[in-house]
Amino acid sequence: MPRDESTSQRSALNFRRLLRISVAAQITMIVVVLIVGVVGGVSMIRISDEVESRTGDALYIRGVQNEFERSRLSVREYVNTGDELRLGPFTQARGQILLISSQLGLDLDDETRERIDNYIDQITAYLDEYGQASVQLKKSTKKECFIIGLRYDH
Repeated sequence: MPRDESTSQRSALNFRRLLRISVAAQITMIVVVLIVGVVGGVSMIRISDEVESRTGDALYIRGVQNEFERSRLSVREYVNTGDELRLGPFTQARGQILLISSQLGLDLDDETRERIDNYIDQITAYLDEYGQASVQLKKSTKKECFIIGLRYDH
């Protein structure tokens, strides 16, 4: 009988040791999963913030392009119709483009920021050079007016 007691004590001790190892392994796995989840979550938040920033920049640059296109169409409609009410978008375009561009790419690298500034400078120069010239020619009541490389006869 003493041998049976010793065996049962040993079995109970082995079972307890096995139970402790099992619980420790489970706790270790839970901790690892939590660490991986937290690190992954933090990195996803960082990526999400960058995507949001880039999406905002894309929307701003699209806004600049829309204003430019509206002003070009405004001048074209004015030249075709002579109706000065058509010049509204053209007269507002420069202010809108500058307003939008002030919000554009506040966190961009220098090279990209320089390229965007150059693009906006080209747009405003184009509006000044061709748009304003077309409006002045039309206002001076000439029958021919050159706009955006196209000739319109009235």
